[in-house]
Amino acid sequence: MKTKINGKNPWFFPLILVILYAVIYLPFLTRLGIYWDDWQVVFLNLIQKPAAYWEYFLADRPFSIWTYLLTVPLFGVSPLPWQVFTLTMRIAAAWFFAAALSILWPLRTWEVRWAAVLLLVFPGFTQTTVSIAFSQHFIAQALFFASLWLMLKAAEEPRKAAWMVPLACLLSLMQLMTMEYFAAAELIRPILLYFFFRNYQPEDRRISVRRTLLAWLPFVIPLVIFAVWRFGYYPRLSAENTPTLASALLSDPAGSLRQLAQFALQDTFSTAFSVWMDALKPTSLDFRTILILVWSCFGVLISSFWFWKTAGENEIEKPGGDRFFFQAMIIALLFLLLGGLPVWSTNRQALVGLWSDRFTLAPMAGSALLLAAAAAWLTHDRQRQVIFLGLLVTMAVYAQILNVQKYTENWEIQRDFYWQLKWRAPDLERGTAVVAPKLPTSYISDYSVGFALNAMYGKSPVDKQAQYWFFIGPRAKGNYFSAYQPGLPVEYLLRDVKYTGMTNDLLGISFAAGRECLRVLDPFYKEAPTRLGDDLGGIERDMLPVSNTNRILSDTSASSLRGDVFGSEPAHGWCYFYQKADLARQFQQWQEIPRLAVEAEEKGLRSKNGMEYLPFIEGFAQTGNAEKALETSLDANTLTYGMTPALCSMWQRYARMDTVNGLQAAAEEFFDRVNCPQLP
Repeated sequence: MKTKINGKNPWFFPLILVILYAVIYLPFLTRLGIYWDDWQVVFLNLIQKPAAYWEYFLADRPFSIWTYLLTVPLFGVSPLPWQVFTLTMRIAAAWFFAAALSILWPLRTWEVRWAAVLLLVFPGFTQTTVSIAFSQHFIAQALFFASLWLMLKAAEEPRKAAWMVPLACLLSLMQLMTMEYFAAAELIRPILLYFFFRNYQPEDRRISVRRTLLAWLPFVIPLVIFAVWRFGYYPRLSAENTPTLASALLSDPAGSLRQLAQFALQDTFSTAFSVWMDALKPTSLDFRTILILVWSCFGVLISSFWFWKTAGENEIEKPGGDRFFFQAMIIALLFLLLGGLPVWSTNRQALVGLWSDRFTLAPMAGSALLLAAAAAWLTHDRQRQVIFLGLLVTMAVYAQILNVQKYTENWEIQRDFYWQLKWRAPDLERGTAVVAPKLPTSYISDYSVGFALNAMYGKSPVDKQAQYWFFIGPRAKGNYFSAYQPGLPVEYLLRDVKYTGMTNDLLGISFAAGRECLRVLDPFYKEAPTRLGDDLGGIERDMLPVSNTNRILSDTSASSLRGDVFGSEPAHGWCYFYQKADLARQFQQWQEIPRLAVEAEEKGLRSKNGMEYLPFIEGFAQTGNAEKALETSLDANTLTYGMTPALCSMWQRYARMDTVNGLQAAAEEFFDRVNCPQLP
């Protein structure tokens, strides 16, 4: 009863999986970076103690740390190897998924391969590129499907069961203790075994039931161990991710069942159908995305051609004469429902929340199998199935490419933010917290930036008393400190990572990617205009009293950003020269500013925002270049609406300075050409 999943050549099918992912990820692979919870591993790696992982993940999944203890020493925290590793885990999971189901339906390996392809490109999950954090999830997924394959292989070849079954049980226990996402899906095992025995011995149902129970019995052991840990011992350590369904059923049975049914209906319909229909949105089509769609078709055509060439393999004479469709529908629905149960039991669902599509990791197998089986049921002509399924895969690949492209753009914004901050603040006093009106970009959280700041400025090895942190001002005020006033305590706790300081230790910044350079909040800019239409000006001004620029150290010997984490230093554009000029202004290194201005001018660099000329104007004035100060002031006033108050205040000050070098004469000309408020 040996079955080959890969047709005549065992390498063709995994090669198809690799080609599909190459089409999606290869053009972007070196431009992907670090996102969201990836940063927590970067921080833990800085501590240089394995125990730090256990203490940190004790809040939810302490046994999952084995994945990082094995992989971080191999890959470090550089994004590229993690991206490759996580993609490899996804491909391995898809291959084991196909391998397991091909044992169950040896005459339907063609449909099973399609299901594996759909699983691989499932468009409802968009966080594969969060590679360090989600490496754990896809290790667990690969272990789960590998365990199913070994279980069915042992049933197919009983002589190998002596080592296959214990290994399958071990993999099952490993994935359960790593990630609870596939815990309820473990209950699919007896159904798979029963279908297997019925397919090979259809004449006696009682024998099939007996064999199913005997074959499944060893796999009850990992489930019991997991249940004792998760529902018995673990709640004493942490209330994180605690299933509330059982207690809710006792207190309000009708309401709890109604909510559970609603969650199940919404998430199941979304995972099974909606995410595929939404993969190709007409509003996303333009000249650029049309090219992406063409590239998607190219990749899918290669895989579809292989499926077309192998369409005749194992094709049964009477397509309706086997149990494939009935059994596949049951297994698909079980994956969709049991896969979502651990999520719904904690009063959450895949449709709600910024990062919640991670809850589709177990149900997505049901979606893939459901569509592959539906295609087989709708038409027995495999050429038509190739067209139907190929279109689904094309739309999914297109959606995934657009998604990966967004992540690459996001990483560039992150890098821009971190490098600009490093240029402006080469080093920071230990204990400094950076505070901003909002996050610099999406695909990160406030604690992500906090971890990143420790990678930027922390002296390794760091400890759980964070040396640096990041706050979103409106969110932090009232939660971590009481007001935007100096001298107040600041406290923040994330799991076992703690930051403590005073509001005197805060450094305020503002960042609007693509519209202006990062700005350190400084009284020097008090009268400068803020971003028009962004409604952040009031927040920035509120934060100004607690922005202590004395936290910045101008130490030129401070180390650069880590290349393995932040990549190589970007080319020096306008924002580099602005940050360095503003740093020189803060430390009154006046001769440095004209030099920077000349270099920027030679490179043909100019600002989009008149505010960014203010440190250059100050530098020209302080070095006696009145003509250049006047010229730059007039340019800045013309460039940006609302610059007049700041410029007039500066020139009023210049008019009172020493009469040498023509500053007073330049001030008079400025006042003649610019309508300033009442002069003192």
